[in-house]
Amino acid sequence: MSRTECPLIENQPVRNILNARHGSYHRRLSDIFGIRNKTGDGPAGSLPFGINDVTAGVEDELQTVVIGRGDRVDLPITIQESNYYKNLLRRTLSGDVPGNILTMLQDHIAGNRENAWENSWVWLPRDTINEYAVTIFKTDMLADKNNPSFGLRSDAARFIFFKQGRECIRVPVSYLLKLALADAIGDKKSMNSPVFKRGQKLLLHYLGLPEKVRYPQIVMTATAQRPIYIAKLNE
Repeated sequence: MSRTECPLIENQPVRNILNARHGSYHRRLSDIFGIRNKTGDGPAGSLPFGINDVTAGVEDELQTVVIGRGDRVDLPITIQESNYYKNLLRRTLSGDVPGNILTMLQDHIAGNRENAWENSWVWLPRDTINEYAVTIFKTDMLADKNNPSFGLRSDAARFIFFKQGRECIRVPVSYLLKLALADAIGDKKSMNSPVFKRGQKLLLHYLGLPEKVRYPQIVMTATAQRPIYIAKLNE
């Protein structure tokens, strides 16, 4: 929005613009920003981001679908191995709960003909990634990365398990991207290459488990074009 589109900003302090005495200005600003005052929950649901909103109104979310048979994909396996499922099976057999609840859950697992599992995690044998990627994973498993003597995080069992005698890693797809990057740049032949050095810098933009990409915080000022900057980061 330029000053020519809203010349009142040129000569009026914001506190005056929003003051009840300047109702016409307030209505004009509301129209410009699309703020709806007559919604059931008030204007909050339609307000733009504020000066202290470090996300600048941006929400980054990775939507994933894992394709595979129900006996190989993490989500259906986790459901069937969960205490909830086991208790539901036991209570159904004893007649404590209606059988249709268990049937619906089993139909969801067995009846997924497309073998598409939304928001499932993934698992892989640890020996399928190189040592550099394993080192990154082990570091993220520490309770305190600055003091390895504190041991593993309390929830490490969620991410490490053994299957047929092989140690496996279980992670969200978003964290798999971090492991894949570490595996791609971590070949011993490329440790001194510019690609490896650049990859190391990129890895710093990942926070750990559960995974989230970190962007540098931007200070909001009267002249900052923060939405444009964040849009460039998301390209």
